[in-house]
Amino acid sequence: MKFRRRKGEVKVAKEAEAPLHSNTGFKKKPRKSMLLVRAVSSLRNRTSTIAKQVTAVTRSSIAALDPRTRETIKQIKGVPDTLDDAEIVLKQMKNNSSIALIQAAGCEKLSNVAVREAVGLVHLGVVDVVLKAMKQYSKNPSVQEFACQLIWNLAIVDEHKKLLADGDAPKLICVALENHKGKASVMHKAIGAVKLLSLVEAGKEQLVEEGVVEKIIEVMKEYCNEESDYTDFQETCLLCVQNFAFGKTLVPKLYELGVSTLIADVMTKYEESDEIQSSGAAALWNLALGVTDEQLIEMTDVGITNILIYALKAFAEHQQVVLHSMGALKNLSRVPDSLQLIKEKALMSDKGIGNIYDILMEAFYAHQEDANIVRIGEELLSEFDDEDDEDDNEERTLKTETIELTAEQINDPFADLEATAGGDDDDDYL
Repeated sequence: MKFRRRKGEVKVAKEAEAPLHSNTGFKKKPRKSMLLVRAVSSLRNRTSTIAKQVTAVTRSSIAALDPRTRETIKQIKGVPDTLDDAEIVLKQMKNNSSIALIQAAGCEKLSNVAVREAVGLVHLGVVDVVLKAMKQYSKNPSVQEFACQLIWNLAIVDEHKKLLADGDAPKLICVALENHKGKASVMHKAIGAVKLLSLVEAGKEQLVEEGVVEKIIEVMKEYCNEESDYTDFQETCLLCVQNFAFGKTLVPKLYELGVSTLIADVMTKYEESDEIQSSGAAALWNLALGVTDEQLIEMTDVGITNILIYALKAFAEHQQVVLHSMGALKNLSRVPDSLQLIKEKALMSDKGIGNIYDILMEAFYAHQEDANIVRIGEELLSEFDDEDDEDDNEERTLKTETIELTAEQINDPFADLEATAGGDDDDDYL
């Protein structure tokens, strides 16, 4: 395969790269021997994070309570994070629905249990209990924080997403976002729940009706201006944007709210974070597919593509950053005018980006075992190969043919694109 175009060949709008959901991005299928290791590592990380969170019920507040309530809270906090003991917690929450501190402590404990026993908790009726607590104590930040965290953990199971989305969870989460502006811990847990519930159509529709898109953009802007490190918070917001941009329906609203520029600001502020670069590029991937040609050129004109190219250069070894950045670049360059503008912007960059082709090639070679990076990378290399050195062209052609052959020999379940959501645009989706 040769990357260079013949002189005089007319450029036409290219087929856009299909968008993706935040939990369905292409990943190299791990070997079975690595699955358990990754699962245990993930579990340890989450458990460690939960253990470090500031508890809603401080020692001083417990000491000020009447003896019976104090004893109940201690019992809840002291039981192991097991499904059997979760029944004790649920019973205490039901029997003490008039005490906010017990509801907060119960939600916190159950959110820990849900890390391992989400399915069992749902069978015990935890959904009704947590939603009741959220309704009754909508102004209580501790109840809302741990209730949203519990919903987030429960919604990791696909069946639970629909169960929660069909009920009052989306509305109550939006109420939490509205009532607790400025409380980062509440906002983060609520947006984490939004991220998962927006993966199902019923959840997305309810969330949009309640104005969650505007709320997420608002908090992204607010915390982007903060000096403190909100990497995890912003990553979760970006994954929400990625999901809402899936399907094109909400793209006009997102673009009107200035989300493309906001994504660029967040990626620039956290340019050393591979998580932010990956999730930001994924959001741009979907957004670029749904905007008009004029808006596409506007996005390119403000330098968004330079941020993606810089991410490719800085994180050439990071598979997800490379894949998402390449997918976003492909969609941003799908019309001739935007492609030309990308090249011009790169030359004027103050980051010393260098030659786009060389950056693409380095990232391309680093992941030649990934069929999707190979496929998208080849198309981008064809677009950005403007050199005329035939000797260099032959060398690159030989390397590319070898990579292509190697990729074909890999049994990659994601070698062919498949739709991840229903609708008229199925052929455009990952």
